[in-house]
Amino acid sequence: MGTLSLWKQTQSVTYKASICSKGTVFLVICSILTFVPPFLIAYRSNGFWLKVATYREQPDINFKHSVITMVDVVNPDGYIIWSTFPTLNAMVARNYRAPVVSSYEEDLNQDGKKDNLNLEIEVPLEEGERVHAVKLLLGFDFRLYTMTRLQMNSLIYIASSSAIASNQLTVIGDITLSQREPLKHRGVNNYLKENIIKPDSTDPEDYDIATILENYARRNLTTHLSNPFHVWTPRGESASSFLLRVRLQYPTLNLEYTPGVWQVLKMAWVQYLAILVVFTVIFWRIKEYVFTNQIVPTWAAASDAAGKWQ
Repeated sequence: MGTLSLWKQTQSVTYKASICSKGTVFLVICSILTFVPPFLIAYRSNGFWLKVATYREQPDINFKHSVITMVDVVNPDGYIIWSTFPTLNAMVARNYRAPVVSSYEEDLNQDGKKDNLNLEIEVPLEEGERVHAVKLLLGFDFRLYTMTRLQMNSLIYIASSSAIASNQLTVIGDITLSQREPLKHRGVNNYLKENIIKPDSTDPEDYDIATILENYARRNLTTHLSNPFHVWTPRGESASSFLLRVRLQYPTLNLEYTPGVWQVLKMAWVQYLAILVVFTVIFWRIKEYVFTNQIVPTWAAASDAAGKWQ
């Protein structure tokens, strides 16, 4: 007749010793070697305390219709200037020339954030004028929401020149954020909201492009043009204007930030636990071998699954 297993009871063995004994000292040493070395290994292998982390976010960028344009031409005056600042235009009345300007921003994926800027500036030229260099300064409103709530005024500077005088320049590129320090992981940062170019200033120095960029470069957060493409196109000797076409993309950016306490502890714990598991298994086997073979003096007491001593 066949047999059937009806019940299984596990018996455990407990090894005991006095507090002041070799067995106790051995157990304390094993416990120290189980928990301390994993911490030292994780700490010394770098990256234990997470100091900087990254995330991806598409900034909310809006063109402020703030422009300073300088077109270098071959004529006695040497350049043509136009801006959206009436005070500056009055200061350079001799070189000022009003262009035909059109601009629009597109939200291609309909997510509420603009994806690119299309700007065209057509500057009228006089007889014999030929353009060989352009400087362009554009103002933007730049915002972030995911980690730090950041709002700042930013600039994009475009400069291009050609050995051969042309009548059209096309500039294509991406607006990118430069960071000298990571963003905070939370909070509101509005300390960069001030106007970079003072619109009502009567000091010519405040409108000098070199001075503006020098002051702007001192900030911890700035924007610049990345992946730039500059294409100069001749349009014939009879062209009566110079066309500047600008196509700027607002891409998703990789941003650095300082992680919070809980994120730092979470990353540290994961690294520590991964090494601790290995040490726990190793020293559990060592303790099992030492105690079952009575290498250190102990006495054994057996109990069943119900906890009854035998």
